[in-house]
Amino acid sequence: MHKFINLMRITIKKIAKAISLFLFPPLCIGCRHYSEKRNQLCTNCKNSLEPVVSHELSITNTRSATVYACARYSGIIQKLIRLKNYKQPQGSYVLGTMMAEQFHTIMHDVDYIIPVPLHWTRRLWRGFNQAEIIAHTCSLQWHIPISCPLVRIKKTPQLTKLSKKDRAVVLSNCFALTSKALREKKCYKNTTVAIVDDLCTSGATVREMSILLYSLGVKEVRVIVAARTC
Repeated sequence: MHKFINLMRITIKKIAKAISLFLFPPLCIGCRHYSEKRNQLCTNCKNSLEPVVSHELSITNTRSATVYACARYSGIIQKLIRLKNYKQPQGSYVLGTMMAEQFHTIMHDVDYIIPVPLHWTRRLWRGFNQAEIIAHTCSLQWHIPISCPLVRIKKTPQLTKLSKKDRAVVLSNCFALTSKALREKKCYKNTTVAIVDDLCTSGATVREMSILLYSLGVKEVRVIVAARTC
């Protein structure tokens, strides 16, 4: 009897899954054509991405951070990133899945994933933090814990139209260490951390965060983004 019940349960799950796929087929968020899995780009959209090599970003005279990006900021990936401006989180899930898959091999020695924090007013308006969605997706795939030792204390305007110099000025002293991070400073000593976000442009955000992270005793900072322009 017990085996029969388990068999029925499995059969019902398979039928429910088949009905769900029939009524709500997984569509590529880039082109709206059929995709093999949900929250993923189809093969054609993946092939349209323009790959970029890793980039070394100077933090101080003696410190740097390596920036890894899936692609250049254009085409489909630009469309996915811009969805956040319309309060649509779907793009962030797709970006997170893509990043988790592409950078799995270089994350084996990372101790913490750190999403770029939003100012509370921006988060309230948008309803989510795209970096946190990406970080959560990557954390599940990489089996690396998320840590949030920083908080954004200064509200900044949209940075897209600012020059590199203006970005640096606007983002100066934009972040601060949380009281918890300061209390548990020893947890970060000699660790390797990965800052996660959807886009890296001038690198000003990463630079401000990295300075504070290195002050905690972090050994190495890596930056994992979906796209970059710098």
